[in-house]
Amino acid sequence: MVYYKRSISRKVEKRPEPNKPKMLNTVKEGFAFGIGSSIANNMVSRLFNSSKTDCSVILEEYKQCINNYKNDCEKLLIEYEKCK
Repeated sequence: MVYYKRSISRKVEKRPEPNKPKMLNTVKEGFAFGIGSSIANNMVSRLFNSSKTDCSVILEEYKQCINNYKNDCEKLLIEYEKCK
């Protein structure tokens, strides 16, 4: 009697390569970070230097906010009204 050894074949799955960052994604993320950082910086500086803030600067930021975001600008309007 002859016995043959059965070979068990295993399927090796290829692992997907992680997505490498692309130039456009990097630029987009950097742009978004820069905008967020700028907004946060303005708000923090305004909190600690509120008495030194010029009303015309607040009004200009409010106009830019309305043009860019259309909403969520109420805080700037309230701050401008307090400044007058």
